Amino acid sequence: MNSPSAPVRTLLGLGLVCAGLTAPAAPLPGALDPGFRLDPALPSAAEVLAAAAHPDGRLVAVFAYASGPELVALNADGSLDAGFVRRPLPGFCPRQLTVLADGRILTAYQPAGAPTNTSRIVRFSARGEADPAFSVAVASPGVSCLAPMPDGALLVGAVITNGTPSIVDDLLHRILPDGTFDSTFHLSGEFASIGNVSSVL
Repeated sequence: MNSPSAPVRTLLGLGLVCAGLTAPAAPLPGALDPGFRLDPALPSAAEVLAAAAHPDGRLVAVFAYASGPELVALNADGSLDAGFVRRPLPGFCPRQLTVLADGRILTAYQPAGAPTNTSRIVRFSARGEADPAFSVAVASPGVSCLAPMPDGALLVGAVITNGTPSIVDDLLHRILPDGTFDSTFHLSGEFASIGNVSSVL
């Protein structure tokens, strides 16, 4: 029997491929879940723009359809959650979707016909109903990051130019649970040439 190649020997030494050499074997971490199958009732989508796990085990996702982005909820097995209000998300800021600990859903978008430096953050209930009590205007052409905090606040990545003589941009903002900006929180600097805050852990 030929001896394995150096890369395979290295993996064997680390114990990373042992499960593939014995049968039967348990699925390795990261393997596709054979119990998950996307609901055939959903139309064909060009892309999944964003997805987030819901505390109750569902999956909330934004699918890119020919008619535009749409927010849907899937059960743990991939079937469509019939009790969730599917809704179009025109102007959706790609990949900006998060679920709060209480199950409410936040996303960001650019309103149709709005100035190019206007974005909004909106909230939906766990079942997909719009929450008219929460709609935050962000003076930025796009929101690059949404991250909930344990105290109920929200970290928002969005470049807001202060208009000072030297280019100073606010890159990350803290929005309080009532939708107001936390005036004591600033992450600023002359970073316009570097880019946005794209994720917060």
